Amino acid sequence: MSLRRIAAVVACHAATACVDAPGAPWAEPPPGMPNEFAVVEGALNGAEYGPADWQASVNFKVANRGVGSIKTVVVHTIQGSYAGCISWFKNPSAQVSAHYVISKTGAITQMVKEKDIAWHVGSENGYTIGIEHEGYVSDANWVTPQMLDASALLTCYLVKKYQLQASKASIKGHVELPNQTHTDPGKYWPWDSYIAKVGACVNGGVQPPTCPASCDDGKACTNDACSNGQCVYSPNTGAVCWDGDACTAGEKCQNGACVGGSIVKDCNDNNPCTNDGCTAGNCTHTANGNGCDDGNPCTGGDKCQNGACKGGTAVACNDNNPCTDDGCAAGACTYSNNAAPCDDGNACTGGDHCQGGKCGAGGPVACNDNNPCTTDSCSDGKCNHAAKTGPCDDGNACSTGEACSNGNCAGGAPKLCNDENPCTSDSCLGGNCLHGGVVGSCDDGDDCTVEDYCAQGLCLSGLAKNCDDGNPCSSDSCADGNCTHSGDCTLAADAGAADIDHGDGGAPNADAAPGLADIDVLDGRQDGAGRGGDGALAFDAHGADTTAGIVGAGGSGGGLCAAQPVARGPWVVGLLVVAVGTAIGRRRRT
Repeated sequence: MSLRRIAAVVACHAATACVDAPGAPWAEPPPGMPNEFAVVEGALNGAEYGPADWQASVNFKVANRGVGSIKTVVVHTIQGSYAGCISWFKNPSAQVSAHYVISKTGAITQMVKEKDIAWHVGSENGYTIGIEHEGYVSDANWVTPQMLDASALLTCYLVKKYQLQASKASIKGHVELPNQTHTDPGKYWPWDSYIAKVGACVNGGVQPPTCPASCDDGKACTNDACSNGQCVYSPNTGAVCWDGDACTAGEKCQNGACVGGSIVKDCNDNNPCTNDGCTAGNCTHTANGNGCDDGNPCTGGDKCQNGACKGGTAVACNDNNPCTDDGCAAGACTYSNNAAPCDDGNACTGGDHCQGGKCGAGGPVACNDNNPCTTDSCSDGKCNHAAKTGPCDDGNACSTGEACSNGNCAGGAPKLCNDENPCTSDSCLGGNCLHGGVVGSCDDGDDCTVEDYCAQGLCLSGLAKNCDDGNPCSSDSCADGNCTHSGDCTLAADAGAADIDHGDGGAPNADAAPGLADIDVLDGRQDGAGRGGDGALAFDAHGADTTAGIVGAGGSGGGLCAAQPVARGPWVVGLLVVAVGTAIGRRRRT
């Protein structure tokens, strides 16, 4: 059976296996989105190169390249197996591909049409055709004669088809292109022999074989040939071969079998806790449970766990002293003093801590209950509070005379703050007496005032006591709350006496006979002649007489009071004072 039809799937060797990731400027489909056009086209048309099998990759860009746009054939190393690379190129998440893949036996699979762009050299994808070769760059024997011949004939076909040069001008290794990070095909690829084979094919007109692909018997140790359309097989004892194990190299054919390979991949990780091996070219390191040495002489019975050496049981160095830190150095126990908290055995001390390798007593247990009426003490780790007597302070600055009773401070009397002022409200705050003003009635101590009232903490006098006896010829006053009236007179029966207007709204009456002028007390003006006939009396704005007499031209007698005539000036002033006083008294009483 042909290796091209082997269904085994082997993953590529590493992240660098197969080919480069896609790169600018060629656009590619999003990850996970296969190129359905490639699948359909491949199924319909098959491989373009006769000896090749067709298995379509999903990772490429559809194009229409031909002579002039295809300029370089690129030689790659898979860094893995033939079947694994084919499987990887079919995976949409790989985002890599090449046009052709060649096995060590010379089997060829085409995966991307030559006109389309495969993703194998990043930014140089647009003008190149990529050929992947099974094997590893570091393997000195990775290039088999079968693979080299098959690759040379394929490159010959491409050089002639796209009119390229059969030289390094048109045939390059992956490492030789711009902007690359890979080193394949490496130093073991026989460039001189390879270019010579391609040139001989191109110049000699050698055509690709026409035998069916079934001539490949899948055996690395047989020479497969076609004669007159028939497959011919012969042993190739001594030929270099590959046993399919990427972890071995140097195999040779003997009696039709590929044998003699030796382990060439060094997978030793120098970790005693792993079993080292190699599978499909990949190193494996399986954790074991062997005994080991963690390098610490203060542990014993060390053992491997999860691929690492874990320390076993620590050397016993405990001296049962809480005031020393016990340790081990170079296999010997060590004891260093510490300052850790400890217990000195006295329940009535607290905050004990280590000092000089011993536990030192701390301070006494806090038993103060902040009560001035108890005596505080500690016994067997318990606080005791015995009641005591004597004066105390209950914390209220506005009380005095407190004393302890049954463990409590009580019995204080309020601080005296009475200032005996009826116009203040007395209180105590923070030990200080406060006297705030109040509103209301009071007594200012003067019996000759009434309706006294409080204002701003003071008792202010109210109205004067009314002692008016209604007699204009007496002097009214008050002493010790009693009204007194001094002086007296009798009104003359002079028909010419002046009528006095006190401002009550009535018009003064004219004298029935000539006499004193009528007097308007409120405005101080003479009512005028013809109202009693006395035209000689007049007042200025301040109530002063403007004439030198009180008797008018039609004099009616000796004066206002017949028994007690008075001078004109003082009489008028007295009359005005009485009138004004009466008016003010009326207003205050209302």
